[in-house]
Amino acid sequence: MLTQCPYCNSSNIKRLNTIRELIVVSPLEYDNPYNGASATVESAICLDCHIGFNLNSLPQDLIDYACKTGFLGAYAGIGVNHYTKITEYIEKYLKKDDAIVEIGSRSGNLLKLLEQKGYTNLTGYDPGAEFTSTEHITACKDFYTYDIKFNPKLDAFILQSSVDIFTDLNAIFENLRDNLKEGGYIIFEVPSSKIALATQNYRIPLSAFDRLACDHGFNMIEGYEAKDNSEFNRAVFVKLKAGEAHVPFFSQEEAQKDLERTIAGLNSHPISLENQIKIKDFIENHQKDQIVLWGTGSTTFRMLDTVDHELLSRIDFYVVDGHEDRKGKTYVSPCKTKFTVNSVNSLKDKEVDALIICASHEFTNEILERIKQLNCKVKDLFYI
Repeated sequence: MLTQCPYCNSSNIKRLNTIRELIVVSPLEYDNPYNGASATVESAICLDCHIGFNLNSLPQDLIDYACKTGFLGAYAGIGVNHYTKITEYIEKYLKKDDAIVEIGSRSGNLLKLLEQKGYTNLTGYDPGAEFTSTEHITACKDFYTYDIKFNPKLDAFILQSSVDIFTDLNAIFENLRDNLKEGGYIIFEVPSSKIALATQNYRIPLSAFDRLACDHGFNMIEGYEAKDNSEFNRAVFVKLKAGEAHVPFFSQEEAQKDLERTIAGLNSHPISLENQIKIKDFIENHQKDQIVLWGTGSTTFRMLDTVDHELLSRIDFYVVDGHEDRKGKTYVSPCKTKFTVNSVNSLKDKEVDALIICASHEFTNEILERIKQLNCKVKDLFYI
């Protein structure tokens, strides 16, 4: 178990509350040993650099497997609006012919959206890439490694939910800096730093991004703090030109407040006590009904894991997921009961007694609209 910060080597660290988290955040084949596997995450945060980390990191091969299989992007109109937030930064700072590399592309949806907007020099790295090369997009179905070099240098990197998975932050930031032109940009998006994920090596609040910028020859020029656990932190770096000095994004007082908010969030359960009670009551009230469960990922696990497992084991869930390639896979609940995953299209023109939407807040309205499009009549609906 780690006793010092893996980034700055400080021993001035604070241990935080433990939490159970899903490891592979998608359903797998029935007999896959990783299906439904969870981990008790013991985390800490460095009081000097403000970077959070897992004290008991998972084996790297398991993290790699989760990266290849577990993360999917927008589908069937759900989640598409998520990309508008990061494209605002891209369109603000990057020109249409800039050389741009995205690390952690998976579905390729962001690259495809940028191509539609007229960007012409796009590359995406992801070991589980589900997109192919086009006239303006180069697909690299592989991990991005510390020794990759670009000649000529790039105008920008985009990292969505990927910088926090690298094992060596110093090595990846040196690589990013060395592969960028002077004045080049990095646009980051990471899960809220107030929640501990099993597959993360690091949690990076905005004040920690400011420290990373200072240490590696950048200025942080934009920052957005996630308002809740379903949102993402975002930051924009610009590489310093010769002779330029680092300008802090935060004052010391602002950085300390950011640290305190992060610690408070990490010491709280991602599902509020009020919502835990509501979930339990909803399931108890419908334990004789078949409950439709929309979603099979981390949010589903967090919500259901707050319910007494004996009660949970008695529930007849009808599990649906909008990703068509998940149809026929097996969803394993926190109490280890197994259910076949169905397409959301199976709800078309159906009437259901109870439905639970297990999705982050930013997707809920889109899912509600999808339910309307399916002409699915829901007698009792629950979401948070």
